Amino acid sequence: MTRKMHCLNVHKPNSRIAELCRKKLDFSKPIEVYKNLHKDCWSIRQNRIVQFHTDYICLQDAEFIVSQAGRMRVLKNAQKNVHAFVRGFWCDPKEQWSERLTFGYDEVTYNPYKYDSFVLVNTGGKPVNRAKFVDMAIGNCTGAEVMVQFTA
Repeated sequence: MTRKMHCLNVHKPNSRIAELCRKKLDFSKPIEVYKNLHKDCWSIRQNRIVQFHTDYICLQDAEFIVSQAGRMRVLKNAQKNVHAFVRGFWCDPKEQWSERLTFGYDEVTYNPYKYDSFVLVNTGGKPVNRAKFVDMAIGNCTGAEVMVQFTA
């Protein structure tokens, strides 16, 4: 699948744009990632400011946040707003890969019309609150966009 030009792949080697995006983040602070429906990519937010957009990002020590007030506005007005996101710390998947290979991944989804939280797809709706690692990819080969890994 061809990557959209407005979304940056922050893990692409030799990319000066990717390096610029990495410089925009303070890695000691968490980031928030949500799906940008207009651009079909992930918006990366830190300190309440969108820093950049990308089609892939990896987080560690993540938590899944849904604002119930925002969800209720979606249900009442049938108009989408940013009220659900994943908060965690950016991690380079290449650096974390050896630790991550020993554990399996599960697909996670969120739909405000069906669920009041992020849920595991293969369990019929079991809520997800935290995960050790989260891979978020737009247009990946499995069709899943958010994959989580639960480790100690």
